Amino acid sequence: MAEYKEFPKTMNHPAHQSARQIRPFIPATPNNPVQLEEWQGERYPAVIVHDADAEAWHAAKGYVPAGTSDPKAFSAAHASPYVAGRTTSEWPKMLDGKLVQDPNAPKGGPAEYPKWVNLPNGNAIVAQSEEEEKRLFAQAKYAVEPGNQPIEEVERDEQVIAKPKRRGRPPRKAKLIEQSEASSG
Repeated sequence: MAEYKEFPKTMNHPAHQSARQIRPFIPATPNNPVQLEEWQGERYPAVIVHDADAEAWHAAKGYVPAGTSDPKAFSAAHASPYVAGRTTSEWPKMLDGKLVQDPNAPKGGPAEYPKWVNLPNGNAIVAQSEEEEKRLFAQAKYAVEPGNQPIEEVERDEQVIAKPKRRGRPPRKAKLIEQSEASSG
């Protein structure tokens, strides 16, 4: 079994800056045969310390350890699953090559109710699904009352054909047809 060791460990600086390109690469041309790109180097790169003295020296420069060290978590991660007294989670687990979640786990996510329902005669807040169904059924009933009859698809298509949208000048072909009819007639 692996033993827990505090060192070596990584330390990061809060003011770290990655290397960045100052001037992009431009290919060589006959007038300028050599063109190099310029880079600004990385500032405050991460360091690996191997003992407490090096850690104190880098900490004085502003470096902080990356993460936290937990000897108990390390030993639990490397221990056998049959350690007495240690509890493990049964879910999620692999079954037939697929990851399966706990079927009895509480459902997470945002609560569905209360919520707004948009109605033709105004908005309402509903607290349960039964109330929502009742209000939506009333809305559907209101939609098919006399005077509020829905437009059939055929009628809707006829309305669209009867009122074409014209923007700008008519198509060029229409002008050519009109001109040819005028010259022949």
